[in-house]
Amino acid sequence: MSINKKLIPQKITYSLYKDEQFYSIENVPARVNIETGEQYFSPKTVKNLHQLILGEMQCSGSKKHDLRC
Repeated sequence: MSINKKLIPQKITYSLYKDEQFYSIENVPARVNIETGEQYFSPKTVKNLHQLILGEMQCSGSKKHDLRC
C-alpha cells in the first residue's frame, strides 16, 4: 500500500505547550496516517498555525482557538 493510500484527511486538534503556555487549536486540517497516527499539514496550515500562535505569545494562560483553512 502506498503512503498516499494510508493518509486520510481529517480535522484534528493541534496542541502545543510553549513558554509556559498551552495552546489548543481545533478543526485543523491534516492528513493522518491510518497506521501510525502521524499527522501531516499543508504549508498554508503551518503558516496559519505559526501566525496564530506567535500572535498570542504575549498573552498569559491557555488559549483555545478554531482554525479553518
